[in-house]
Amino acid sequence: MRKLIKYMLIVFFTLMQTLLFAQTTAVSANPNPFKVGGTSTYTTILVRGNTSEAMSVKIQIYDLLGKLVWSKERIEYLTSDYSENWDGKNSKGIYVRSGVYVLFATKIFQGDRGFERDKIRLAVIRVN
Repeated sequence: MRKLIKYMLIVFFTLMQTLLFAQTTAVSANPNPFKVGGTSTYTTILVRGNTSEAMSVKIQIYDLLGKLVWSKERIEYLTSDYSENWDGKNSKGIYVRSGVYVLFATKIFQGDRGFERDKIRLAVIRVN
């Protein structure tokens, strides 16, 4: 019963944040929230590219205390969308706890343009 209430609260607060603080961003995660553990699932992170400019992508996920949980970097210069799957494990291969995490996606452009950084919130529900 406690797990169900915890799950419902996480889903409720995530949906409220999405509705109240909706932002247009070039990064998304689907599904969000998502379950980890047991029969493991994952969320697909999509970083929208700009076909006119080449970019490399760096994805970082932090907990609410600011600790880096997981990161992935693609150095090659891409000219299209980039997707990456995250299975809810930290950099040591251990499932993270239930809660809200912050995902930063940094697009580093080739040439003089510099970079763009977007962020979204991820809700994780651990089932075991």
